[in-house]
Amino acid sequence: MPKVVLPSLRSRTPEVSIVLDTSASMSEELLGEALSEIDGLLSTGGIRFESVRVFTCDSEVGSAQRVRSASELRLVGGGGTDLNQGILAAVRTRPSPDLVLVVTDGWTSWPQSQPDRNRFVAVLIGEDPPSTPDWLQRVVVSENLDGRAKRKSK
Repeated sequence: MPKVVLPSLRSRTPEVSIVLDTSASMSEELLGEALSEIDGLLSTGGIRFESVRVFTCDSEVGSAQRVRSASELRLVGGGGTDLNQGILAAVRTRPSPDLVLVVTDGWTSWPQSQPDRNRFVAVLIGEDPPSTPDWLQRVVVSENLDGRAKRKSK
């Protein structure tokens, strides 16, 4: 019998856009935790770095960056906070993202309604983040007393 490689089931790698809050309200500590969360996503099996785009955003959005590690990101910002432009830039990319992660302390205005059919998750960094719109899934990341991150999904 000849050696034949048979096709196997293979799923498409999801396209992911990340909007990273780089406004002045994101302290060095909060930004460090945000970068750790991004590194966690980039190192997760099933997600290739080529399918992840990161947008830094304060009141203006930077261009999309494809990186293998959060340490490669060019962090631009440090001003006011309006992540609406970053969210709109994320949903306008092609191919359209399957998932948009907004990594922030939550102190921003949000679009009134879901901007597109994409799935949105707010990754909220820090203690007691403010409320978010109902169309966003919330994941709150804060530190335990032992210094390890804990996550709470709502």
